[in-house]
Amino acid sequence: MASAKYIEYKAAGLCVRCGSTRLEGKTRCINCHQQHLAYNAKAKSKAMLKGDCRYCLIRPIEPGKSMCGECLVKHNVKQKSNYQKYRTASITAYGGCCVCCGNSNPKYLQLDHIHNDGAAHRIEVFNKRGTGNMYKWAALNNFPNNLQLLCANCHQAKTVYGGCDEHDHPPYIRPACSVQPSDASNGYQSEHGLCGHTS
Repeated sequence: MASAKYIEYKAAGLCVRCGSTRLEGKTRCINCHQQHLAYNAKAKSKAMLKGDCRYCLIRPIEPGKSMCGECLVKHNVKQKSNYQKYRTASITAYGGCCVCCGNSNPKYLQLDHIHNDGAAHRIEVFNKRGTGNMYKWAALNNFPNNLQLLCANCHQAKTVYGGCDEHDHPPYIRPACSVQPSDASNGYQSEHGLCGHTS
């Protein structure tokens, strides 16, 4: 049960532990936040050494995992929800359709690195394996202009064959898409980058 001080500080928008100015988007000040992170890290390490879940710190882990079965389910649901949230935000921010063919079905839209430097960029911003959520990265970095939307087909064509041409699909003028081609007669080139070949 929350203490009276906790309720008072929270209502006033202050650190819920000490009453100081809290960090933006957090419930604690910088000092209390760092202490909280250190405490959590120590508690997780202690739990994992005992073979307990690193989330709830109570139940035993599933074989080959670092969490118990119940927390694994909760974690997966949260991960999928966050992925879809950032993916939807990215699709909206980058115009809502493929810059090459105009496909606006969200199921088929993907982020593409305009300058074909995706592998190096993922290693730079994530880790040596280059694994991470690029949709989340784009959202947290104000949707930078080194990315664009392509549908799965145009993305594959660009990656493997250097891009689409007039034999793959007709040029598309995008009435419902905020990303407009630089030349309305040429659906293979836009102001945001190239799918590949021009007609």
